[in-house]
Amino acid sequence: MIKAEQRWFGQKPFYAGWGASFNVLHSLGAKSQIQLDVTGMSRTYSGNRGLDGTAWLANVRFDRALSPRFVIRMGGRAGVQGARLPAYANRSLGTDLIVSRDFGKQTAFARATLTRVWGRAPFLFPPDRRNDWIADMELGLSSRKILVAGLTPSARLRYTQSWSPVFFYAFNRIKVEFGLSREF
Repeated sequence: MIKAEQRWFGQKPFYAGWGASFNVLHSLGAKSQIQLDVTGMSRTYSGNRGLDGTAWLANVRFDRALSPRFVIRMGGRAGVQGARLPAYANRSLGTDLIVSRDFGKQTAFARATLTRVWGRAPFLFPPDRRNDWIADMELGLSSRKILVAGLTPSARLRYTQSWSPVFFYAFNRIKVEFGLSREF
C-alpha cells in the first residue's frame, strides 16, 4: 500500500511524509491469527530539517480468541528512525499486550506496552544519548447501546511514563479521550 501523511502542530504543518507498507495476515485455525506489518516512510519536517529522514517499522501480532467475547493480542515491534542530525536518529524495540472483553453491548479493553529506544549519537545539550524506557497503559470502553449517526461512543484513559537521560524525552502524562467509532 502506498502511503502519504501530513501532520500539523499548532495549526501549522509539522511534517509531510510518503512511503509504503506491506501487510500479511495468516489464520492459525478457528481461534488464532498472526499478522506482520512492514512500513517505510520518508518524512520532511517544516521547522527543523535536522529531523528529516526515513523510518522503518516492523510489527508482528498474534491474536487469540479465548472465547467468543474475550480476545487477547500479543505483539512485538522493531524500528529504525533515520535523521540528518544523528542525535535524532534511533532504533527501538517494543512489546505490547491487549485484552478485550465484550459485556453485552459494551466492549472493555486494557493495553500495556513497553518500549526501549536507543539514540545513535549524543545531543550537544544535554550531552547525552537517548537510552529510554517508555511504559504506556490504557483502559477503554465503547458502547453499542448508544448510536450517533451509526457511530458508537468510546472513552479511553491513558498513562505514559518515559525514563530518559535526555530531559526533553523524560516525561509522564495522563490523557483522557472521548470519540466516536464504527464497529465492524
